[in-house]
Amino acid sequence: DKPLYGLQIVRIEPESPAQMARLKPGDILTGTKGKTWQTPNELYRILDRSRFGDWLLLDFLRDRVPMVANIVICNKVSPTTAV
Repeated sequence: DKPLYGLQIVRIEPESPAQMARLKPGDILTGTKGKTWQTPNELYRILDRSRFGDWLLLDFLRDRVPMVANIVICNKVSPTTAV
């Protein structure tokens, strides 16, 4: 088995794309468009290549149940502000 890399959400900004997509603190982001990430930094590379207004399908776990959220990119964030 390959290791599962993910980013755990610790806080959701009010009126953010994450809140609109109904993501919650404790959710663990694991991939995009059905593809599981193989390294911890894949989300940042995907976001870096995205443009304002792009839609992104995020795979995540909530209470160990796989789910998908569709969010719109509204601004660029650095890894330090995303954590």
